[in-house]
Amino acid sequence: MYCSQPLTFIKSGWKKALIGAFFLSGVSYAWAHDYLALANGEALTLHRGHFFSGHEGQEVPFKAEQVKQYLCLHDGKVTQLPHPSNYPLPLETRCDVLRVDVDEGIWSQTWTKLVPKPPAQVDGMVLKSWHAFEAFKWGKPQALKNGPLASQGLELVVQSAQRTFSQGGKLRLIAYFNGKPQQGVKVAYKGKFRGETDEAGKINLKLRQAGVQQISASFEVKNPEGAEAGYRLYNATLQFTLPSP
Repeated sequence: MYCSQPLTFIKSGWKKALIGAFFLSGVSYAWAHDYLALANGEALTLHRGHFFSGHEGQEVPFKAEQVKQYLCLHDGKVTQLPHPSNYPLPLETRCDVLRVDVDEGIWSQTWTKLVPKPPAQVDGMVLKSWHAFEAFKWGKPQALKNGPLASQGLELVVQSAQRTFSQGGKLRLIAYFNGKPQQGVKVAYKGKFRGETDEAGKINLKLRQAGVQQISASFEVKNPEGAEAGYRLYNATLQFTLPSP
């Protein structure tokens, strides 16, 4: 979700205000960790790092105990798989669709850096804080139209695909939050912002290249007064592969 790469400190007052406005605006996808399933022969493993959002190739492992849910859709039935005990996380390729939920903990933004701690444990002024959650979803293209696998958190679901999942085709997605279509979800394609979902939770994307398709989404909710963090930030990643033409 978020990287700990420090920002360059800028003394100018107006530049401080600009940086603060950026982080307070909810434009969060730009600072996210990427979740990516990598193939090695028949095996498939889930990695976290900076594959699309900067610092390319830098891996940032997560702990097995951070995985809170591991769901498999196979033959139309959703089942809970045993939680992993190691990183990178081995994925069940027999599944038509997989969803892995990771709790990334609480993060705080100061003027100079991102800190993986609640505001009460951070020295200096905290501009914004959030509890971050990631839902990674991998699937075989035609199986991605089966609807959300879980009723909680953020998830991207394929509603339709023009030209049957091919390079240059158009993909219509619906962002579900807590089981319902959600407006205002920010969506990026291979790390580049493409827009927000409409009042029906929908957004259209063009599949520009063959190979691994990586679509990410972000949505935040304000926490009640007294919570450890000011916001809850939900990120969702959708990954599938298009064959070369």
